[in-house]
Amino acid sequence: MMIGRKKVVLAIKKGDTRGVKYTYFKTIDNYLSDELHKIFVSHMDTKANVTKNRWTG
Repeated sequence: MMIGRKKVVLAIKKGDTRGVKYTYFKTIDNYLSDELHKIFVSHMDTKANVTKNRWTG
């Protein structure tokens, strides 16, 4: 049984014709940009077209 809250970062891959194709979740230690960057390194191609909000850390 997990007690407490966990921090996660989420990436969504959109489908070509319909909404969501895949979702990726990764637990992180904090919300600093170096932690958020981990999901890009582990789940995304370097040539991927990434849409993001304007949050900076």
